[in-house]
Amino acid sequence: MKRATRILVAASAVAGAGIGGFAVTTAQNRSTISSTTEALEASEPQTEASGAQIVVYEIEPLVPVAHGPDPQIFVGDVGASKLASEPAFQDERVTVYLGPGPSAGDTCFRLLVGDETHTGCVPIGEIRTGLIYIATQSHGGPVDVIGLVPDDATTVRIAGSVITVRNNVWHHVGYAGDDLGFDVVSSDGSKEATRRK
Repeated sequence: MKRATRILVAASAVAGAGIGGFAVTTAQNRSTISSTTEALEASEPQTEASGAQIVVYEIEPLVPVAHGPDPQIFVGDVGASKLASEPAFQDERVTVYLGPGPSAGDTCFRLLVGDETHTGCVPIGEIRTGLIYIATQSHGGPVDVIGLVPDDATTVRIAGSVITVRNNVWHHVGYAGDDLGFDVVSSDGSKEATRRK
């Protein structure tokens, strides 16, 4: 059976073309991230799932791209990117490794969801929007929504749930047809980023 995967990305407009997002690697930076993502892959414990296919995405935005770049709401870095040799986040469905990227402030990720692996790097400016995430669905089952946020974003509201961010990562399990729009909020409530379908 094929695994159906959809990527929802934070979109921005550059010369009339949309770019951005969590699981996005452009042709310009694909070679520069290889050493970082290889290091993240090497740090992953060897399991049956480690033979999963690595998926590197070009742009596949499911949000409008004409509005321009999202504003940087938050100011923090990604402190968990120093945990490259151990998972920054892990629960019963998802494991996320984070590591430093090729440029100052960039964060590279290795995301294991079921039998699939996603890798890439995200500039700190995009992470500070609070709106970097991926959504993936396997075999008509639940939809896993995983977000990457800076240190000063601590809570996410999605589908009536309030999620506490752990090591710069949040995870929500929803279903096709659910409203998976979300709000990312700072610890004192003074900053908030919103993504709606």
